[in-house]
Amino acid sequence: MTTAFSCRGCRSQRIEPVLDLGDVPASDTFPHEHAPLPDRRWPLELYMCRSCALVQLGPAGPAAIDEQGAIESATALAHARRAVAAIMRDERLQAGDTLIEIDSGHGGSWLPGFVDSGLAIREPNTTADLVVDLHGMMHAADLDAAVAAHAARIAPSGRLVCEFYYLGALVEGSLIDTIRHGHFSYLSLVAAVRLFDRHGLVACRAERVPMFGGSLRVTVRRAVDGAHSYVDTSVAELLEVERRAGLDDLSAVAALGRRGRAAATAFRAHLASA
Repeated sequence: MTTAFSCRGCRSQRIEPVLDLGDVPASDTFPHEHAPLPDRRWPLELYMCRSCALVQLGPAGPAAIDEQGAIESATALAHARRAVAAIMRDERLQAGDTLIEIDSGHGGSWLPGFVDSGLAIREPNTTADLVVDLHGMMHAADLDAAVAAHAARIAPSGRLVCEFYYLGALVEGSLIDTIRHGHFSYLSLVAAVRLFDRHGLVACRAERVPMFGGSLRVTVRRAVDGAHSYVDTSVAELLEVERRAGLDDLSAVAALGRRGRAAATAFRAHLASA
């Protein structure tokens, strides 16, 4: 594995390796059959920060992948409708409230549903009553800077709702096929809470959702007087589940690394034999 580097979330250098999948091509590279070999490869390595528990890619890799707008699947569209309805209800939003959406390009944008609900769109460099990050944070090479930008977008009484691929699902199912260049971080709630705290934000609601094999939707507000009155029991409940699963501890994630390496080795052998 590569040498030590600073955590993408908290800047600490207390980084420990947990999985090395070797040198692999970028996931968005589809060369023509007559393209010259060998395909260019980069290390695909997973680390965990001992300070904030963020699981993340190592520093070596291709340039940031430019996610193109995906075709909207029926699953993504149905999820978008459910998410918009839940957020409008739970956050007591009304027509005329303002919205900023940061969309990763994976598909399933919630923007049309919010527009149909009467929310007014604002540009990313302004502030809004609702800021939505839809699988965008994990694509940020500098996660700390991305959350700082979100904090600046939240209106004084506003909130950030972010959905991201969930480390808990990855560990439970050994879903190493989700680990790829361009996915710079794999967040647990415990790591997200510490990250938000760095920027004066408090997590108020957390909900597991089935998208992409298992994702987490978290609602965040500014940590000002009265903010904790918005904190739902779901946050403490999921944090306790994560602690029991060891998601804040290196050993559980290192075990994922061992299982992942074994699965990758077996799959490579299967492909070679076929």
